Amino acid sequence: MPPSIFLNYRSSDCASLAVVAEREINNVLGAGAVFRDNSSIPLGTDFRTYLWRRLFACEVLLALIGPHWWDPIEPGGRAPVMNPDDFVRRELEAALTWNIQVIPVVTEGVGKLTGRQFPASLESLPYRQYHEVRTRSADTDLRELAHRLGDPERQSSAPSAGGVSMRDNRGIVQTGSNSQATQHFGSRPDDD
Repeated sequence: MPPSIFLNYRSSDCASLAVVAEREINNVLGAGAVFRDNSSIPLGTDFRTYLWRRLFACEVLLALIGPHWWDPIEPGGRAPVMNPDDFVRRELEAALTWNIQVIPVVTEGVGKLTGRQFPASLESLPYRQYHEVRTRSADTDLRELAHRLGDPERQSSAPSAGGVSMRDNRGIVQTGSNSQATQHFGSRPDDD
């Protein structure tokens, strides 16, 4: 069975990429494999409740990160991810807390995430193996990602509950869990 995939993205940065990612991944893994807020939340539904339920139920969160991901909302302000109320940050923190596999998907030009500004609760994000999507080959890059996500071997080696153990983009094995996010979100709720 294909994994349930949640798209995490900043509208001001990767909204178009999110649309293409949803299309290409669903084409490979089957309709409904991807949750993207604007196309998946029924009209008139309280998006807060629906969004968190879908995040709780997913197996993989794809963090779409483009060149404007860190851009301040107000001139001279700080990066949105440094705000504890930032929805993108809160989704990432929750996924890390609940041991959902988090895969950064960076656009061309972003490069490695190490050396970028992240809050302590997301300190493991730059060290997670990422997938790059290039402008000229976005469709192909996203189909490749979908095939990798649908690979049964990947599913059997995904991080398990109780901690994360995976190789980062420098080849270093990272283990442990995210205690600051656990304090904020608590344990993963049971699906109702």
